[in-house]
Amino acid sequence: MSTIKISELPPLSQLNANTSNSLFVIVDVTNDITGKITATGIADTLFANNTLNVGGNPVLFPNTIAQFSGNSITYLQINNQNFSGSGSSDYIATADIGTNSNNYIDLGINNSGFSDPAFSAMGPLDGYLYAHGSTDVSSDGNLVLGTGSAGGNVVWMVGGTNSSNIIGRFSKSVFDLQRDLRVTGNVTTSNAIVFGDGSRQTTAAASNAYAQAAFAAANSASANTIYNSGVDIAQNTAINTANTFLQANDVITLTAAKTYTDNANTFLQNQITYQSGVDVTQNSHIQTAWNLANTSVQNTNVIVLNSLTLTGNLIANSLGQSVSIDNFTSNNATFNKNMAVYGSITANTVLGNVFFSNVTTVTTQANVVQWFAQTVSPTQTSGQLWYSSNTQTLVLDTDVAGDRVAVSKVLFFRAFNSTGSTIPANSVVRLTNGVTANLIPYVTLADATSSANATVAGFVKNAIANGSYGFVYSTGLVEDLNASGLGNSGDIIFLSTTPGQVTNVAPTGQANTVVQIGRILSNSSINGKIQVIPQLRQAYGRTDGSVLYALANNITASNTLNINDTTGRLNVSSTIYAANGIIYNSRGYPAAQTAITINFVTDTWVRSNCAAPVTITPSNFAPGTQVDVVLTNTSTGGGAAHNITHGCSALNSSVGATTFSLGGTTTAILRYYSFGSDLANTYVAITYS
Repeated sequence: MSTIKISELPPLSQLNANTSNSLFVIVDVTNDITGKITATGIADTLFANNTLNVGGNPVLFPNTIAQFSGNSITYLQINNQNFSGSGSSDYIATADIGTNSNNYIDLGINNSGFSDPAFSAMGPLDGYLYAHGSTDVSSDGNLVLGTGSAGGNVVWMVGGTNSSNIIGRFSKSVFDLQRDLRVTGNVTTSNAIVFGDGSRQTTAAASNAYAQAAFAAANSASANTIYNSGVDIAQNTAINTANTFLQANDVITLTAAKTYTDNANTFLQNQITYQSGVDVTQNSHIQTAWNLANTSVQNTNVIVLNSLTLTGNLIANSLGQSVSIDNFTSNNATFNKNMAVYGSITANTVLGNVFFSNVTTVTTQANVVQWFAQTVSPTQTSGQLWYSSNTQTLVLDTDVAGDRVAVSKVLFFRAFNSTGSTIPANSVVRLTNGVTANLIPYVTLADATSSANATVAGFVKNAIANGSYGFVYSTGLVEDLNASGLGNSGDIIFLSTTPGQVTNVAPTGQANTVVQIGRILSNSSINGKIQVIPQLRQAYGRTDGSVLYALANNITASNTLNINDTTGRLNVSSTIYAANGIIYNSRGYPAAQTAITINFVTDTWVRSNCAAPVTITPSNFAPGTQVDVVLTNTSTGGGAAHNITHGCSALNSSVGATTFSLGGTTTAILRYYSFGSDLANTYVAITYS
């Protein structure tokens, strides 16, 4: 080798890829030796005594081992990339006593093929940050997130990097959660829960016990005693005595003065004894009394009178008795006194009439029925119709205690319970198949578990025992019930998933099952009042922006398609947003492929490189769908072409063959169309150069 100056050596633009083939001239001043060394040798023995300073800027912080700095109007990056699909890329900080297993913090991201059972909490392409203490079960190794500034916040964002993606923030004084909160465990608080309107919730076991006691007391049975108005037992006893004591030649002793129905009988005085043969005059009076007592109209089934003149009252003495007249008009009858009827006035034939030319009483005038306004409710009697001046409505009494229907405020119908158990009070019911012999429909408890069970017929105010009739309120105001267990005054109530019950929170599930029963106007335990208006409310309980669609004759909400009115985005899935239109599902391969399977249900765009022949296989055909495949031949050298098998028949391809040749450094676009459910109805249009 000839002698040459180092300064005269030719410059090299780069080192050889095999660093052992690159030689450096080295002068070891300490040992006074000049020699040669390879780049590999330098790298094996080299260490830094100073700070690693990449970027050449001054080191600002003390105890700095390495500094990476620069000047960019966009961003600077330090990239740590692991090209193994099953691995991950991590940054680790280890404590002074840390090992590979304990006392470290790990920041990283998983690769596309990551699957490690020891880290099943995370999946492929998940980013993560976690700390590990001294052991798996130790109480150290906490992860502390925060800010050292007094006014700083810890901000949470999900689904994007814009301000609209902020879902909550921690400040020094409050945790502000800006989305719905779902809790699967218990919520425990040492203070009251304060709602947005300033109301407070301080529920405790004792208060529940009081509410239950009030409910039980309000629903306890009370014995009803029925008194027959207008019956004077003493007077009836006197009448019976008057008709039995006068016998021929009997001795009659009266210990007290008696008054009979006819004033002619009032001559009998206290302590007077009449005896046959003693006083003829007195006996004649007795005979007169006998004659009067025995000339009254007998109580037989049919009474025939040629002429009837009443100077007193015509009275049916008890409920169920009637005064029945075949032909009666006001022109042929004159009453000097009242005609009181406690039974019925009946026209015996179909065309018979009960005709009044002019009748004036406190309740009826001419052809107008005028009801006497009552402020105090009368005793309930089935079939009784009366006017309440408090509610300004007619009230119809049914045969079920407590069902006194305000006919101008509510629609109701009679129903039959054949379920095998009692339908409780305050239940929501639906119709079932069939009716009774008298055409009364069967009912059972409704619930929000399915559309069929949620076809609400109405609200049951009073319990209906099995095998019994009751009443169902289908629309209107239901009053005088115990509404304390239904919710708060003003609450909207919905059909619950628990049969027969209501809830003030709309249930989730099929939208067809979200049935609004009505609203609580008063939750009083005695004078409760609710407005019953059953109606479907498909939007209740749904996330804002959810898209509702038909599914198996039901309306349901999509979990993957919704509209965000705030951002103006159509969300195609829970994690993909459409900023300026619809963003389709794309899939890319990190390395060159030789075989690719496309799925018409899950794929929209597929991107891959090839460095060898490639076979593409279509699958999961779905009529009306399209998948685009972008394929790049990364081979260099100008002539490194590879055959591409597109997977369709030659007739169903734009190249007229089952394969085509893709040249090096060339990209082809293969656009697949599915017109049916098989490969025979699948076509591909290929564009390449």
